[in-house]
Amino acid sequence: MSNNFTAILCAIFFLSAALIARAAPMPYPIMALLIGSGTAFAVLIWYSFAGGTADEIIVTLTLPGGGLMIVAGIVNGIALTLFYRLVEQAQNGSAEMSRMIPIVLAMMPLIISIGAVMFFKESITFEKIS
Repeated sequence: MSNNFTAILCAIFFLSAALIARAAPMPYPIMALLIGSGTAFAVLIWYSFAGGTADEIIVTLTLPGGGLMIVAGIVNGIALTLFYRLVEQAQNGSAEMSRMIPIVLAMMPLIISIGAVMFFKESITFEKIS
């Protein structure tokens, strides 16, 4: 599967989750918890089809990068909770999903680019921007 196709599928599935959540009115912490649980379930199924085992997952968590992945998961959990708070506000009519979600998603490339330059010394070139 090409990187471009994977990126398009990622965007479609990620954004579809927000639309599906908008149709299921419930408190935002529960939305984030259920989305996180569904994510874990999907990843375990995907990983098992790829030939992975539970032992490999446990061993991976004990590697030096495993701790960083747990921190990344916590940060992602906070982001999911805030994201689904916006979805809940759209359900209540106190925010417009068509305005708030694009703001979040438009900021992602900017923040990732700044982080890539600061932490990984990547260069920003015209080819990467276009």
